[in-house]
Amino acid sequence: MNVASLRYFQYIAKYKNITQAAKHLYISQSTLSRHIMALEDELGVRLFERNNKMVSLTEAGKTLYQDCDSFINHMDSLMKNVASAGKGHIGTLRVTSPKSLSNYLQHAVKATQETYPMFRFLVEAYEFGEIPLAIKHNLYHVGITYDFALYEHEDLEILPFGTDEFVFVYSADYRKEDDISTLANLIKSIPFIYPAYVNPPFLREALSVAQDVTGCHLVPTYNVNTTESLLISAALGLGFGLLPLSWWEQLNPNQQLAVLRPPKVTTTTDVVAICKKNRESELTDTFFRALIAKRSAGSVA
Repeated sequence: MNVASLRYFQYIAKYKNITQAAKHLYISQSTLSRHIMALEDELGVRLFERNNKMVSLTEAGKTLYQDCDSFINHMDSLMKNVASAGKGHIGTLRVTSPKSLSNYLQHAVKATQETYPMFRFLVEAYEFGEIPLAIKHNLYHVGITYDFALYEHEDLEILPFGTDEFVFVYSADYRKEDDISTLANLIKSIPFIYPAYVNPPFLREALSVAQDVTGCHLVPTYNVNTTESLLISAALGLGFGLLPLSWWEQLNPNQQLAVLRPPKVTTTTDVVAICKKNRESELTDTFFRALIAKRSAGSVA
């Protein structure tokens, strides 16, 4: 049973006349009659009672006509959705970002959904240093991370569209009267902690300058598995670390943590969107273009 035959049936039932239905559909009467006979053969029932001028619906025809319109509309919608899926206008877009950078996604998600309401989004948090590999291995289509995490990833398209600043994060209990005194207190008292991911290129310089400025030497350093683990350790006074300012702003609800900018060292880094260069899905292209439009509008800080 095809949609065209059902639509022909619908107009014959509406006009109760094959000639008028054929004129409306811009086809010949013989072609229209063949479609209706084929539909009756397929269903195994007579749909019309025929006389010389008019036709009327049989009981089987009345039953089909009752639900014919909704069935045609459903099939039209289904065919449009299938065609859209084939063009990449429908499906699921998998996006990953550290929680602290998720605000960069809001405009692109909204703009994409307005253009293609059939989009579905799956957004998951990931450590920023692991996001490039997650994109390369097709776990996600688009990722938000920091530019220094993109070592040896020439196969990724990179879109810088924001900045973040790295700062020393520590328990507010260690705060002294000024930054230098505070930094000296941290270096002398507790270990430096860093997550087991790609470290920013200015890390060593920031620590070296901090020791020179304070005249103190670091106590032993150690790794933790995630950025959130570092935040927990810092809040408990077990150490201090160098983290993006955005993390501190979003994940410090109880004001347990304080921040301190490394002296004499620039720790600003680019926030970037990444996806595979050889992507085939228009789904990804559309979302990436929305990110580019946001950057071009100059509304991302």
